[in-house]
Amino acid sequence: MAESDFEGMPFRRTVGDFLATLELSGVMADSEVRALRKGVGRGEDQEAVARRLIEEGCLTEFQAGRLLLGKATGLVFNRYVLLERVGVGAMGRVYKARHRLMDRVVALKVVAPARATSSNAVNRFFREMKIVGMLDHPNVVRAFDADQYEGSPFIVMEYLEGEDLEKALRARGILPPDEVVGYMAQAAWGLAHAHEKGIIHRDIKPTNLFLTTSGFVRVLDLGLGAFVGVSNAKTAPLDTDEGFVVGTTDYMSPEQLGGEAMDARTDQFSLGCAMYRLLTGKYAFPGPTKMDRMLMRISQPHVPITEIRTDLSLPLVRILDKLLALKADDRFESTTEVAEALESLLPSADRPSSRRALATTVEKRPRGRVAIHSAPEAPLDWSRIESALRRDQGPGPEAEPTPTFSPAPQPAPANRAAARAAEIDREEDGLSTHRDYRKEVIELKRAMADGSKAAARDAEQAGESWLERLGEHIGDFLAEPSVSHIIYIVIGITLILAAGLALAVG
Repeated sequence: MAESDFEGMPFRRTVGDFLATLELSGVMADSEVRALRKGVGRGEDQEAVARRLIEEGCLTEFQAGRLLLGKATGLVFNRYVLLERVGVGAMGRVYKARHRLMDRVVALKVVAPARATSSNAVNRFFREMKIVGMLDHPNVVRAFDADQYEGSPFIVMEYLEGEDLEKALRARGILPPDEVVGYMAQAAWGLAHAHEKGIIHRDIKPTNLFLTTSGFVRVLDLGLGAFVGVSNAKTAPLDTDEGFVVGTTDYMSPEQLGGEAMDARTDQFSLGCAMYRLLTGKYAFPGPTKMDRMLMRISQPHVPITEIRTDLSLPLVRILDKLLALKADDRFESTTEVAEALESLLPSADRPSSRRALATTVEKRPRGRVAIHSAPEAPLDWSRIESALRRDQGPGPEAEPTPTFSPAPQPAPANRAAARAAEIDREEDGLSTHRDYRKEVIELKRAMADGSKAAARDAEQAGESWLERLGEHIGDFLAEPSVSHIIYIVIGITLILAAGLALAVG
């Protein structure tokens, strides 16, 4: 790479500065850094050193980018050296990491400290992780470790190669029905296994369904439901210190959105929403804003999928309609029934011989080598930003395209690393999207509560005389005039005058 490639960069530090930052970071052993100091060539600058270390496999582009910016922290977390940051969202961050002692490459998900302020949520997380650690199913991502470090709970999972289903949708467009049915059957078997152990996911969406290069669908993020304000048992979900429901707007069940008691059937609804999107590229409950879509799923049924796709079989449509029932009692009795119903739609030759030997039900396609939780646009249910939230900033979901992407020309390693590090810093601004989302959900819940209070007040006032209510409306009108008050008062005065006239004539 030419020297001019770095012109205009917001940093011009010396090789000594770079090596000092490297030593402080803990990414390389002190002895390795000392040897590196001796091996620096005459006239070699920090970018050249970083480039050489990337090419030799001593540093990743992520690490080199931060070091070139003079950032020594944030590259080591507890027993893990962070290799890449592959996702960021409201819940926290996901890294490709390497265990210092075992040298095993894993996916490390670190929950943001702000999400762990509730002691109830943290305790629930550890209770659930004891169960998650015992889960053993080909359609559930394996968890190796979980703990809390410097105020941040974290979970260590196997590192997968492939892509999440949202990314598959965006790259290829709407997927063939048999392919979607096969993927959803696998996801349902994985969820059924978790449900049998007492774990409810609470945030099923395409970004949490990962398609490996070997054709298996793995359910991600089991156990992290402890931080979305709900518990395992069928209890009210607002039991965190914040009393706030978090999920992904376009996949949340009505009971989850409304703050009601929920059970494993909430995952069925979310699975139905994911299935609908993979089959159509659209949301089952469309609307121009998140608030519109949230209100729709509380009060109205989903848009019939037959209005979008006419090639789907009637049994498939019936299964989807049952998954998307607004009342939990109208859904399947168990997620095992969901898996069996979906499998019954597949050709007999493609049905798995057992739950534990599930493979993909369609011809395998070449796929890139992508980290677990790789982001579609981002998504985090752990992507850079929740994909549903980022999509809301563009056209409404009913007009949302499903584009394909072409790879852009790749810059040289050190230059790309520095640019990526700067980009990661800018991504932090995306978390404001989540804050807006929180505000909208809180406003919705407040509106729902206000509506309940208003209904109660109406019931109490049902026995009052209309003259008393007229007096109240007059008082309200004097305090804050409105058209409805004026109409009510005019009608009331007209009735009074009519009654007085009738008495006078009589």
